[in-house]
Amino acid sequence: MRSTGLEPAAYGFEVRRSIQLSYERLMENIRYAVQPPAVPLSTMGG
Repeated sequence: MRSTGLEPAAYGFEVRRSIQLSYERLMENIRYAVQPPAVPLSTMGG
């Protein structure tokens, strides 16, 4: 007979890990989007 006690925990871990990876990607995209421009504003003719 197989123990079923471990399966829900393993599934829960996979779900949490997937969400964490997605969240990390999202935060990386946001961080990239709000970075100041690499070119100084003074060289943009302003």
